[in-house]
Amino acid sequence: MSFEFQLQPCQSLADGAQKEAASDAARPSQWDAMRKLLHAAAAPKPGTDGWYHPHLADCSKVEVALERPDEESDLSGVKVRLFGYSRDNMRFLFSLAEQGNLAILPAGEEGTAVVTAASQEADVSTRWPNATAVTTPGELMSVLKAGRETLPAFRQEAVAEMKAKSKRSLSSGYRTLLVSIVSFVVLRGIFFGLSLLAARANSTSMMPWHFLAGFVGFLSIAVLVIGLLISSIQIAQDKGYSGELGFSAVLGIPIVLIVTAFIISVFLRQVDGNFYIGIFYIPQIYILLLRLLTSIGAMLLLPVLGLCTLAILPYKIRIKYADMFPV
Repeated sequence: MSFEFQLQPCQSLADGAQKEAASDAARPSQWDAMRKLLHAAAAPKPGTDGWYHPHLADCSKVEVALERPDEESDLSGVKVRLFGYSRDNMRFLFSLAEQGNLAILPAGEEGTAVVTAASQEADVSTRWPNATAVTTPGELMSVLKAGRETLPAFRQEAVAEMKAKSKRSLSSGYRTLLVSIVSFVVLRGIFFGLSLLAARANSTSMMPWHFLAGFVGFLSIAVLVIGLLISSIQIAQDKGYSGELGFSAVLGIPIVLIVTAFIISVFLRQVDGNFYIGIFYIPQIYILLLRLLTSIGAMLLLPVLGLCTLAILPYKIRIKYADMFPV
């Protein structure tokens, strides 16, 4: 199911003629703004169907058509087709309207015009007297999904949610990490307790106490690894980055480094205390680095270093609800 919208310039042709000189000096053309947004979304050119297909972080499907962009400096309109509502496609639609100074209207049917600033309501008042001003992608989603009457309730809920989250000392990613570490410590304690019981009962690998101790030990490691993975993704997302960045920093990049070091070590040969790969001499500092990467410690240390890297990354956006609703 798709939802189509028509984006029209907030200023009428008459208004545009009067303000053209000042406007052109103050901001780039609407076409330039649209082109930059689409290029940033990996859609610099339209497809064979004439529609641009931007790529969003959450993989939600969006299609954009620009009306006569090559015949005039500013657009006569923009068509947008959404396949469902999501946080990322609302942010994209909001940016289109904001950067292009455009009003959002339902395509092919009567409906409330939506503008992205209170100052734009005056520009569209003669054409759309009941226009609604929204200030964030979250407000835009509320209006488009359920109508303008839901906006006051949405704002009240947003403020309440922000206040509740502002009281938390840890973000969701760090809470997940803390829970996984505590769970690991508790499970390891149970593991050592069961191992002691198995030793006293002379339990073998197939006997209950020994088998149960082995299961709890494996479970403790699984809980720690899964918790580390989930928390790394959440920490990256809390800071406004993609979840893939968190995964790569904590697990992906360490795995690649360790595997690469193992493969390189296979081709090393030692002659009179010196190391070579083929005919190329390898300095001792690189040999030390290879030994560090292929050690057991590297398997534990590199993910921790990746997690520390995520921790010191600056916030790309304000965490959680702040990018959907202003403080």
